Amino acid sequence: MKKLDELISVIIPIYNCEEYIERCIKSVLDQNYSNIELILVNDGSSDKSGEICDKYASIDNRVKVIHQANVGVSKTREKATKISKGKWLIFIDSDDYIKNDYISTLYNETKLDDIDIVCCNSIDFENKELDEDIRYDEIIKEKSIILKDYFNLKRYPCVVWGKIIKKDILLQEEFPHMKYGEDTYLIIKSLLKASKVKLLKYSGYYYTYRENSASNTIKDTDKFKDLIKRDIMIYNLCKNEYEEFVYSAEEKVIESLYGLIKNLAILSRIQDIKESRKYKKMIKSLKVKKIKVKIKKIIIKIIWNMPNLSSKIAKIFYRKRV
Repeated sequence: MKKLDELISVIIPIYNCEEYIERCIKSVLDQNYSNIELILVNDGSSDKSGEICDKYASIDNRVKVIHQANVGVSKTREKATKISKGKWLIFIDSDDYIKNDYISTLYNETKLDDIDIVCCNSIDFENKELDEDIRYDEIIKEKSIILKDYFNLKRYPCVVWGKIIKKDILLQEEFPHMKYGEDTYLIIKSLLKASKVKLLKYSGYYYTYRENSASNTIKDTDKFKDLIKRDIMIYNLCKNEYEEFVYSAEEKVIESLYGLIKNLAILSRIQDIKESRKYKKMIKSLKVKKIKVKIKKIIIKIIWNMPNLSSKIAKIFYRKRV
């Protein structure tokens, strides 16, 4: 394929992924679109991931490697975005890989209709199951569709991968510094801000689920805390700009709060349950009566199912009225 004019930056955050990272890197370097820079950020790996990155940097001048102490995937993506030189950005998780026409396919779509973000389907590598959230090619005409798809649990509004994104859009957004669900708010904001977003039925991204991946090794309590933060940000976004989704956003907040409290109660971590009162206060500050009523219901549900902890939990949460 003829080398095209625009440089595309491909960003891969890496943390302890020696088993998969070579497959990922090769899939990028073997693309039929060659005008790329591949930014590999070794985020404090303790295995041989960093050495593998250095090996490829020594044999291909398109590869740039950054070694840093572990700061998490969000800060890593943010750093790489700021130093990238391409007009367009593609994010890939280090245990995933892409078809050899992935970059050219997504990039060509941006030129056809002057698109800011192109999203495509993915394939789950383990079971070869095709993600068919995007059923046909279309340009999104109403931005509310993005939030509708998010609340309907479609994948593309939840992750930064599976897309090509104009860098200028991301530079306008603040990367949430969380360890779990950090990319959801970022990508939703970017999709809503873009002038044109195109959904592509094409499936060119292979997704790998790993139990020991960065997101899956986070403690459940920390995961739920991050989810609450994310869900409150999305709730406020809906409340201020997309009121028709406020109820769905409320449900997400409640679901995450319930997960946090239930997890803490199961672990009998009463001190942490006390700490979770601050999340109740955060939600109370939203001043949504419906949420406050549901908080009471889920706490009662937990107390009912865990009678051995009931007096302690009740004392913590009903010291003051919710």
